[in-house]
Amino acid sequence: ILDDIRANEQAEITWLVQGPAVEVVDAEGHRYRLSKGDARCDLQVAATGTFAATIGDSPADSHGRPLGYKQLQVRARSSAWRVAAVFDAWNHRQLHVEMGAAGPGAALVTVSGPAFRDTWEWRAAPDSATPSGLKGERSGGFSVTVGPGDRAPREGPPVTR
Repeated sequence: ILDDIRANEQAEITWLVQGPAVEVVDAEGHRYRLSKGDARCDLQVAATGTFAATIGDSPADSHGRPLGYKQLQVRARSSAWRVAAVFDAWNHRQLHVEMGAAGPGAALVTVSGPAFRDTWEWRAAPDSATPSGLKGERSGGFSVTVGPGDRAPREGPPVTR
């Protein structure tokens, strides 16, 4: 998940994820685990700039009744903040995400595992109505580029290609 969060001025920004249970796996590496019963999904968070993370009770409810969920809150003080989160839905283990600058308005996100390394160049959208640009590559694997022209239609039948 890639989130590009912008404010008109410095603000306390909170990115969150919640579920029945949330626990810290590795605080320094920003690794966490969502779980429900025997099911679990590990995730790692990377972001531009410094940030802090806490786990607490979620205010989520269903028709006014509290769900009893936990909530991971990742916070930073900024006017422009980018967050990348990798969810290990297939339990590969050892997934790793890093984020660095790739020039003005761009970030380089690297997702790696025991047998692969994906590199994603993420370009900021010029406004809130235009999609960001994203170019992804895996050595010996895929290469994909999406940009403002790949915006989903707002009306009409589904697009097939």
